[in-house]
Amino acid sequence: MPVNDFTDIIQILRNAPPPQVYRAFKYHKNSPHSPTLGNQVYLSANPSLAINNFPVEQVSSTKSFGVSIDENLSWNHIETVCEKISSALGLIWRIIDFVPFYTLLNIFNGLVTPQFDYCSLVWDCCSISLAEKLQKLQKRVARILLSAPYDSSATDLFHRLHWKNLRNQRLFAKAIMMFKILNGEIPDYSSNKFIFRDDTTSYRLRNSEMRLALPQPHTNYVHKSFSYSGAALWNSLLTDIRVSKTLVEFKTKLSNLSFE
Repeated sequence: MPVNDFTDIIQILRNAPPPQVYRAFKYHKNSPHSPTLGNQVYLSANPSLAINNFPVEQVSSTKSFGVSIDENLSWNHIETVCEKISSALGLIWRIIDFVPFYTLLNIFNGLVTPQFDYCSLVWDCCSISLAEKLQKLQKRVARILLSAPYDSSATDLFHRLHWKNLRNQRLFAKAIMMFKILNGEIPDYSSNKFIFRDDTTSYRLRNSEMRLALPQPHTNYVHKSFSYSGAALWNSLLTDIRVSKTLVEFKTKLSNLSFE
């Protein structure tokens, strides 16, 4: 099936059921250094895809912007993240007796924090077991930095380090993204996924200000999708937070909130 442009690709995506992953080869129209047009396309059908007669190879997994995506969306990418963090923790452990605490903290912020946070909006829908695996690593980091015993309370360690647990960090980042989307700070292709509840009915319900209409999740894929989980998270926020006028105001109010 020839695919001449991305409009054709989008049409295929709209008509296709759940995912397999495709990876586009580099498109060499004018030179071997032309950019890659796309790294993954989710289709359950198995058409013969081509872009300007250039074939698209079907693969079971691919990497896009450093994030590994597999055909089942099981987010085994997190296993790679855990390996990188464990390697960084080994380094911190070896030098812990030779450098001051704030130097260790800077090393942690440079080597480990980006691994916890990078593209978390994408893989936040991972399984509970994978999320817990990451959380155990954060607890391990806290114990190393504070030279605390194994049975120390994680809540106490995070309080001393002024940290949020990883789930709170991811929800905090998702809430900020939702604010940007709903306030026009993100391109329209994202904001088009969300509709305010007041735009769907003439009735004005209590606490409905700035609430979103929730899509009905008929599958687990939809339930875990950003369009559903983001809207549900936004609706769970207090009205005073949702109606914030600026991003700074929103972050300030949100920083005092726990998603426990």
